[in-house]
Amino acid sequence: MITETISLPRGQRGLWLGLIITEIVVGLTAVIIPVTYTLSAMIVIPLLGIFYAKPIFGLLCVIPFLPNVLVRFYSLGPADITPLEVSLFLAILCWILLCMREKRFVIYGSGTDVAIFLMISWSLFTLFWAPSTSRGMYQIIKMMPGLVLYYLHVQFVRSKKDFDLLLSAWIVMAAFFTIVGFFETVIYGMEAAAKLVGTGKVAHLTREVRANVFFKSPDDLGFILSISIVVAIAKFTTTTSRGWKLFLLVFLPMMVFVLLSTFSRKSILGVFVACSYISWQNRRIFQSFVSIFAIGVLMIFVLGSTGFLETLGHRLQSYFMSPEVAISSRVELWSLGLRLFSQSPLFGGGLGSFFVVATAHGSQFTGVHSFYLFVLCELGLVGFLLLLFWGFQIGNRFTRFFRVNRDEAGRLVGKTLVGGFIVLMITGLFRAMNLIDPIFWGFLGMSAAFLNTYLPMERQA
Repeated sequence: MITETISLPRGQRGLWLGLIITEIVVGLTAVIIPVTYTLSAMIVIPLLGIFYAKPIFGLLCVIPFLPNVLVRFYSLGPADITPLEVSLFLAILCWILLCMREKRFVIYGSGTDVAIFLMISWSLFTLFWAPSTSRGMYQIIKMMPGLVLYYLHVQFVRSKKDFDLLLSAWIVMAAFFTIVGFFETVIYGMEAAAKLVGTGKVAHLTREVRANVFFKSPDDLGFILSISIVVAIAKFTTTTSRGWKLFLLVFLPMMVFVLLSTFSRKSILGVFVACSYISWQNRRIFQSFVSIFAIGVLMIFVLGSTGFLETLGHRLQSYFMSPEVAISSRVELWSLGLRLFSQSPLFGGGLGSFFVVATAHGSQFTGVHSFYLFVLCELGLVGFLLLLFWGFQIGNRFTRFFRVNRDEAGRLVGKTLVGGFIVLMITGLFRAMNLIDPIFWGFLGMSAAFLNTYLPMERQA
């Protein structure tokens, strides 16, 4: 019989020996210290060892909290401390542990640092003429978690194995949200949708009808699923693991089911356009795309009540309605944003200006609900040109990747990330990302990590 000895790396033996001794000592202190504190310490100590051994786990802990969850730990005026901020703090701690383990302090950059620096700098500069400096500073503060998240991706992902781990974390996160959204739709959503039949309210659905899990908006769930479906199809097509194949074969159709159950028109449109582009690029993707969507739609017909199907059908018909009927509230916001843009087209009204104008007009919405219009009305044509420059830098890096990379699996993942950018661009037409959306920054970080990994000659320290 052959036996295999599993041993720790030599550099980590002392660490784990010290942790075990510390754990024993802390356990003995339960005689004089309250048990609650002792148990908390005994949980934290091994976690520190795990995060020291695998610092990238700190980044993976952030991924589930990218959508806006309805949980608040503490409030500082209008700013809230949510699970995202707590998980980001943990990730920063893990990055410090990584630097300690490597015995060097290095901050890596990405190929779009110049564009990001110019965009954030211009946003800060517009505060000089913004109608409310405090509101503008609030938006700057809200940008910081996303910016930190972006650069944490660049710091942690050093190899293809790390990137695959990150990609898997996105898919597992989406699978968990899919399970919750699936039961939410079957138990509550279908019954609520049936009550809307004949009321004429199919263009403006309530939260009870739409799957939203525990997020602020069903559109948050739709956004995260739309990106996850695109990257999950790439994983399904490229993986050689039977376990992953089976996992994705079960959950991808369910993701499509829940995506349709969010009734998020922009997310559904984004996935369809992105997957059509990727299918045009690769025949295997086309076959997977058609099969998965067919099963997802079949699940809707099998599980959906008559009222749910009718409501979904009317919702999809709203693609062909006039904007004044289908998205009347957004049209009003866009009109207000265009008026603000016309007042200062070159430099914009300044960061936070739309919030001030919308509040003065008594609007219940404080965002313009269009990323591009946000840039135009608050940052002006200068800001819009900087946004185009940012997009040009990203596109240029992907072009270089496709030119020099000959790995078929890598090229396929690259094409699906381009598909993710298609989702991002379509969603940006109707979503108020305002440079503060964690999902926006999370996807940009994943893309930057991919390019840094597959174009290592461009990794900058």
